[in-house]
Amino acid sequence: MTPPAPPPAASTPPPQPLALSAGLLFSALAGVVLALVMAIEGWRGVEQLRLLDQLSVMQQHTIPEALQAQRLVRNLETVRLEGERLLALPGPMERLPSMYVIDVIAENPTVLADERVAPVLRQAQQVLRALSRKTPLTDADRSQWAAESQALAQLADRVTAASIERFNVEVEQTRHAVDRNLWQLGVSVVVLTVSLLVFVLVLYRTLIRPLRHVGSALAGLRRGQRALDAPSGQWRPREIGDIHQALGQLDLLMQENETIRKDLLTSANTDSLTGLFNRRHFMEQAHLALARAKRTHSPVTLAIADLDHFKSVNDTLGHAAGDLVLKAVAQRIRSTLRETDIHCRYGGEEFAFVFPDTALAEAGLLANRLREAVAATPIQVDAHQSVPISISIGLVDVLGLPLDVALNQADQAMYRAKVGGRNRIEFALPLTDPV
Repeated sequence: MTPPAPPPAASTPPPQPLALSAGLLFSALAGVVLALVMAIEGWRGVEQLRLLDQLSVMQQHTIPEALQAQRLVRNLETVRLEGERLLALPGPMERLPSMYVIDVIAENPTVLADERVAPVLRQAQQVLRALSRKTPLTDADRSQWAAESQALAQLADRVTAASIERFNVEVEQTRHAVDRNLWQLGVSVVVLTVSLLVFVLVLYRTLIRPLRHVGSALAGLRRGQRALDAPSGQWRPREIGDIHQALGQLDLLMQENETIRKDLLTSANTDSLTGLFNRRHFMEQAHLALARAKRTHSPVTLAIADLDHFKSVNDTLGHAAGDLVLKAVAQRIRSTLRETDIHCRYGGEEFAFVFPDTALAEAGLLANRLREAVAATPIQVDAHQSVPISISIGLVDVLGLPLDVALNQADQAMYRAKVGGRNRIEFALPLTDPV
């Protein structure tokens, strides 16, 4: 007799996943994350308030004091340089402009309010006022001014050193505050990142993966097959990398376009031979300068200059030598005039200048300095030959005149300088003596 088959073994049911309330779980996680965010932001907020206080101190006190110190140092240096220029001039009348500048600085209320600067500057003013009336100056006079000039320089050094020391202390304190904020920011980023990772992991395990499994199972049932779980894989942000690469290429293209734009703008605004502004760009800048002077009621002077006997250089030595002369004169213009002055090659051997915020008398000094610089040294045109060159300049005080009228008057003054013997300057105003 065949023994009866043993009863089938009882199957072990698969382990049931832990049944959790998604709402409760997500609420608890959100509460934890929110508590962490509030704690970290409160901690950072205290340090940010300290940093704001430090920055406020720098903005309201340290930086204005540093700027004031630099203005005082600049005024001291201006007085010292004007004093040197005053002693180099031959007579009292020629020394008046320099003495006027010194008096303006010495009587400035801001300068007088500084107890360190006022006594020294007053003493220097008195010495220079006395020396400006003496003719000629003796060695004792120059020694007296040398002592005052040294005192001004030493005072400027002390003011600068004190300002730098104060500023460095405030900057160091601010740097420490910024470092603390950065450290706190790093800690907060780490904590919040870990919290976010935990939240995403829980969300994936409790919601996203089960929903994907349900979807696969439903699809398998529709096909009559057993649904399988979707294979797990790593998520790699390739798209983000592509975006950064595209942005990098776009940035390179923008930089190239900006370089090309600047090159084109430079080519359009400058004379290719001398590197000075061309006539078109000069006219644009002159119009702006005249409009600004009219708006602010400030003086502005215009000048036209022409190289003397330049045609003979081209006729005897050739146009290549003439080009070398023009380049050399342009370089002397750049090195002699101020950065705020507007200058251009007006055409051929003619040059034009605008002196913003400059009265006619001061512009005359600048123009005469340029005239002396041009005529000081012959220009080397080849290894064996140099060419002496000079320049005639006509100046006009614009005084609200239209630009074309001012240019015409300056041009007429320049031609009077030519007729008067060349290598000189001439003013368009009839009451002003030529220099």
